[in-house]
Amino acid sequence: YQSLQNKKAAIARLEEGVKQFGNAFPLWKALGMSYYEVGDEQKAKSAFKNALALKPNDKQVKFFMDRIR
Repeated sequence: YQSLQNKKAAIARLEEGVKQFGNAFPLWKALGMSYYEVGDEQKAKSAFKNALALKPNDKQVKFFMDRIR
């Protein structure tokens, strides 16, 4: 869905994914990026926080967290 530029469907699938696989860093990161792309900074920040809890040194996630603050 992300590659098809269907952000709404991508977010829905990623939300399902993190519910089922809450420890999957790539899902949290992708969800944060998707929220960021549609302008939902609060949800992006929450997803990025979950991503950083799993992988604290990810530079890309840190970069986007800094942009949101």
